[in-house]
Amino acid sequence: MSGLQFKNASFAVFATEVMKTREARNILDSTVTDFFDKWAEKGEIQSEFAKHAKRIFQRRLAQLEDRHNDQELMDLLQSPDVMEYIGKKLPESMNSMVEIVHLMAVSLVTYPEEKQLEFINDIFASLNADKIAGILTSLARTIDTLHKNNPTIIADNLVSILRDFLENIDLGEIKSLSENSKKELRSLITQTNDLLFEFPAKLILVLSFIPGISNNLLFFLKDLLKRFNALPADILTDLLISFFKEVDGKTVGKLINNLAEFIRQVHTGSALIGDPGSPRFSTEFARKTGTILNEVNPELVFKAGNALVDGKEALLKSMYDAAWEDPQFAELALKQLMAVRNSRNRLAQRKIELLDELGEEEAAGAIATASSEWNADEFAELINSGCSLANRLHDHSPDLLKNRVEEFVDTLDLYEIEETVAWVSRDLTETFKPVLQTVVPVVAKDLIECLASGNNGNEEQITAMRKTLRRFIMDEEIC
Repeated sequence: MSGLQFKNASFAVFATEVMKTREARNILDSTVTDFFDKWAEKGEIQSEFAKHAKRIFQRRLAQLEDRHNDQELMDLLQSPDVMEYIGKKLPESMNSMVEIVHLMAVSLVTYPEEKQLEFINDIFASLNADKIAGILTSLARTIDTLHKNNPTIIADNLVSILRDFLENIDLGEIKSLSENSKKELRSLITQTNDLLFEFPAKLILVLSFIPGISNNLLFFLKDLLKRFNALPADILTDLLISFFKEVDGKTVGKLINNLAEFIRQVHTGSALIGDPGSPRFSTEFARKTGTILNEVNPELVFKAGNALVDGKEALLKSMYDAAWEDPQFAELALKQLMAVRNSRNRLAQRKIELLDELGEEEAAGAIATASSEWNADEFAELINSGCSLANRLHDHSPDLLKNRVEEFVDTLDLYEIEETVAWVSRDLTETFKPVLQTVVPVVAKDLIECLASGNNGNEEQITAMRKTLRRFIMDEEIC
């Protein structure tokens, strides 16, 4: 049949061409044979008619096979004219197919459980995954081409379908299915991950979709939050509480446990496979860091860091300048700062209260255990190293600290400092007078006792200090 004749042909002509193919003949043979076999079981007369009818049908089918033995369905479908014809008929056919599937789904509800299981298994067994993948790829390429001239073509059509879908679906039944399908879904997730990791290259490509998906997700969240904010406060709060009630707390707890165990396992395994005192992970991390830093241009990195600092400074300055144009902003910002400080104080107080509620023995034991974890030797070595570094720096540049301090002091406004210290000292001394009267005598007494006896080799320095202090006190008394 020529292309022009086919374009103007009816569906009957197209069906005739399909029936000439080997695949269609096999399906028809199986279907009709099964029909006649079932009919023959109803009685002797029906059996005789079925036998003759099946013989006539098979003879006709054999004649078709002799004439069109080499014709394949794929050869017919690859014809451009055939595909154009199918494309025109496809929307109507899809609607009919959806109607058929709808009737099947409605009928399936009344089936016995074993029949339902058999039906589902047959459907999944018949799926052709490679063809589905090819269809999706071709559709993606087609839609991508259409997006150039109509970027919202899919959204416009999907929203219309979604409206009809939401009007007719029973979400209660769907929720029940979801709650009873946890094992199914988790098994699907696990097996899907197994498949992805069997194909590393495909896994990398799948991960490459994340940025675009993230952008769309951000847009969705922004739009969703805007709509949430438009709700009355009581309804919004009730929705949030309902959400938290639905969260599986046990699963969250187990997630935290597994995460903690993962970290512990890595730490333990690193210690086991590493050298004594040198965990393997730390060694490998140090080696990788060294390799990276060998390739890094330090000057370029620090220039980039300075650029980020400058950019952050400029951004914050512009934000502060714009914000401070509102007279209330400074007041609100300082109030928020105080609120943060007060919250931290309350949390610290609550920690101490909880420790006190443990009881004297339990609290003392907890503090003792915590204190035993503090490495005093390392802290002392830190002080030693700091002093050693300061001494070497002084030997190399004796006037460095002096010059920096002089620059600092020369810049100070001594008049303003004196005025500030005067009123601060006066107000604080008067306010803290009861505290000072309680604390200072005790501290001063113990301090003097430390300097009066058992000088531990520092007798000369202590004697010189006492003489200087005595002269100072005597001079004050003479005056």
